[in-house]
Amino acid sequence: MVLQGIMASDDEEVEAWYLEGWCFFLMAEQAREHGGKLDELTWEELARDSRDCLETCKTVRSLRSSLRFCEPTYCILATYESEAS
Repeated sequence: MVLQGIMASDDEEVEAWYLEGWCFFLMAEQAREHGGKLDELTWEELARDSRDCLETCKTVRSLRSSLRFCEPTYCILATYESEAS
């Protein structure tokens, strides 16, 4: 996967963390709509991976002030927080 290659060379690449988190989010939604699994991963596992990537995006973003891609991260993370309660 291209994003993993980018993150392997620079693990502070915020856009890559955001895009990988977004991909996991979309895969989790797809799995949830189609019986709970996608490629042997449950929607919960995919959502957890999404949350982890987006949390990393948020952390790296706080270390770098000039970012524009992570703003929707807060909305996605809020979705997970509301579903957890």
